Amino acid sequence: MQRTSVFSRPVSTRSRVATSIIVALALGASACGAGSEESVEAAAAEFESPLGDFLGWTTDFNNEDQQAKYQEIERKAQEAIAVCMKAEGFEYTPIDSSQFENFTGEEEGIEWGTSAWGEKYGFGISTQRFSQEDVGPDLVGHNYGGDEAEQAFVDPNEEYAQSLPEAEQEVYYETLYGKEDGPEWDDSLSDEENNAVMEEYYDENYEPTGCMSTAYQESSGEDSYQEFDKEFGDLLQEMEDRFESDPRVAARRAEVSSCVSEKGFDYTDEESVYQDLEERMGDLGNGPMGDPFNGVDPETLTDEEIDAIFAGMNTLSEDDKVKLAVVQEYELGLAAAVMDCSNGALSSYVDPVLVKIRVELEQDFLDANADELARFKGTMGG
Repeated sequence: MQRTSVFSRPVSTRSRVATSIIVALALGASACGAGSEESVEAAAAEFESPLGDFLGWTTDFNNEDQQAKYQEIERKAQEAIAVCMKAEGFEYTPIDSSQFENFTGEEEGIEWGTSAWGEKYGFGISTQRFSQEDVGPDLVGHNYGGDEAEQAFVDPNEEYAQSLPEAEQEVYYETLYGKEDGPEWDDSLSDEENNAVMEEYYDENYEPTGCMSTAYQESSGEDSYQEFDKEFGDLLQEMEDRFESDPRVAARRAEVSSCVSEKGFDYTDEESVYQDLEERMGDLGNGPMGDPFNGVDPETLTDEEIDAIFAGMNTLSEDDKVKLAVVQEYELGLAAAVMDCSNGALSSYVDPVLVKIRVELEQDFLDANADELARFKGTMGG
């Protein structure tokens, strides 16, 4: 049986740049912390994204209006899937998304992205890979209630799908999820080269297949974020390139890196942290956010073998817990060092020095593209 997520398609480079603006808005608006100079709390209080303000983009993705908007997109997508599947000769019952708890990234009153969150969860890699129930009381895990939600959720389409003959099941799932015709990972290439190939395909050649991908693309096409990215993505990339090449950014990163190194940790930037910690996780990385097959072609496995792999994804042996403890100790120590060296900021998006540079470049972006942006804002009804 095919297992595919509607969220599995890689995000293009341009989309990541647009998303980085939104992430900066959200983190900048909610971060807090202490520092010897200007704290993250002070920077967050003063931070207002010129671009976000101009477009009227909210930084609170969990407010009732935003949740209602996303649920409406979900409702339309599910109805479109049902119509599409019926046209192909299959039954499909729209899934009611309201039964799912909204994921906010907050636990026990700790807001994601804050210094308090960083002190408890570090960068959220080894500490968020498994649930608290799975790791036990002596390690750090998440408490999102995902296991309970998953157990409570019953896909109204699963019984119907399982009632089909095996050959017809394959057609059903292919019709629903589509075919993945993109390039495969080439072990003879470096990670950077493989990523470049993937990004080029999804930027230039990707076409959604299957009722689900098509329905979600059409339903979310009304989203102003995506429309903005489609029209201004290249210019946003130029702005991001300017940020990355700004000597003030390089100087700030070098300052933080040097400070962290003096505390006994190797630290270049955020990307290097994730790569390093994933490597330290090793085989432990095959949790719910990792690759369940770990390089094994699922086409070579039986349904029973695949079920066993998924059933064991959250299982940690005592030896695994010992390994995980070592990684978590390192991650939390590194996170503390980074925050201490950057005025309480765990992410560059809330580093008060870098925030000021981003705000400056956003204002330059607005000034240089005033007419085009005014026209776009007009199409939004703003």
